[in-house]
Amino acid sequence: MVNLFFNSEKSIEEVAVLFFSKMNISDYLEGESSNVLGGYYYCGSFFGNEIKLEKNSYDYEELFNYMVHIDKRIKLKQKTMHTVRKG
Repeated sequence: MVNLFFNSEKSIEEVAVLFFSKMNISDYLEGESSNVLGGYYYCGSFFGNEIKLEKNSYDYEELFNYMVHIDKRIKLKQKTMHTVRKG
């Protein structure tokens, strides 16, 4: 798991729209949880990685008000690639 911390003056709803659109993720969910600051988080996936955006209550709270968790959930089989030459 990787955690990324950042600041924004925007609401979490506005940050979610901007963040997921920049990641080219159009299918993401809003979730409710008493375990996250503010009660709401946003979650999507990108190349088999779960990406969760929430208000920062984990680390560096005094410096950053948002955080993104990136957690690899899907194990991809490694394939050998070969160059195909035509003609």
